[in-house]
Amino acid sequence: MAKGSFEASAPGKVILLGEHFVVFGKPALVMALDRRARVRVKLLELQADNIKVHSLNIPNASPAELQPIKEAAIKAMEFLGLRKGLEITVNSDIPISAGLGSSAAVSVATIAAVGGLFGVRFTKEDLCRLALEAERLVHKNPSGIDPTIATYGGILLFEKGKPPEPVKLDLDFQLIIGNTGIARSTGEMVAKVGLLQLYYPEIFESLLEGAHRLVLEALEALRASDLEGLGRLFNVNHGLLSAIGVSDISLERLVYAARAAGAFGAKLTGGGGGGCMIALAEAGRLDQVVQAIRKAGGEAFIAAPSERGVMLEA
Repeated sequence: MAKGSFEASAPGKVILLGEHFVVFGKPALVMALDRRARVRVKLLELQADNIKVHSLNIPNASPAELQPIKEAAIKAMEFLGLRKGLEITVNSDIPISAGLGSSAAVSVATIAAVGGLFGVRFTKEDLCRLALEAERLVHKNPSGIDPTIATYGGILLFEKGKPPEPVKLDLDFQLIIGNTGIARSTGEMVAKVGLLQLYYPEIFESLLEGAHRLVLEALEALRASDLEGLGRLFNVNHGLLSAIGVSDISLERLVYAARAAGAFGAKLTGGGGGGCMIALAEAGRLDQVVQAIRKAGGEAFIAAPSERGVMLEA
């Protein structure tokens, strides 16, 4: 029996290392953020098939912008064998179109909330699969990394087509996130990288192997609580991402400002072409790096890992 309404939330994310290369089957390290998307779903008893979507963060959103959220609800109801009217309200503190997993967090939270509304708790595998189907409306060739981290939380070693591997740490650390403020399309960036692979397959294969090795080295640095070493690997990974054409001047400005301010390392995160970068620094320099990014024209904040993935609230 359906409840009157139900709420769920899911975290945003940063990719620590391995973005873009993960689309081609290489592993990536991804971390859930302590920023979340919250979705409340209300049953419309007398309006079967009518799905209304409201975003408190985008009050004037177009139907096209809200369609992926509607699609997530439809996927959930199809799985449950239902056709019901719903009112969906989204409230998120994850920056939008910035490479921080906002759309996947909203999709995962929407699907979980629809399930909760009808007394069903989806398995994590089903949540990821349904959210990935909805994500295909946003990204042309998604790897599945965003809905996976939104579902599980924590830090994961992710490889396309394989179960995610949780990374357990005895390490308390924070990241600096710098936002260029330039919205970008991950799908367009993925397509651009795909063309590079088509033009230069042998060179691209070497880059893939280098990216794979970087992720394995970064995993060892994390487990050894070696933030300085992890920062150096950030710098190398950023060089690879620049080489495949997904960085731009807005990101380079913030990356180099962070390094000049004493960060151990800095790199773009997510699709590139705008969006966000991340930096690692010792605790005493975090504010200094934040101020440097702001002076370079970016928005900046400090974020911590979140162990919590998707959460249900009646």
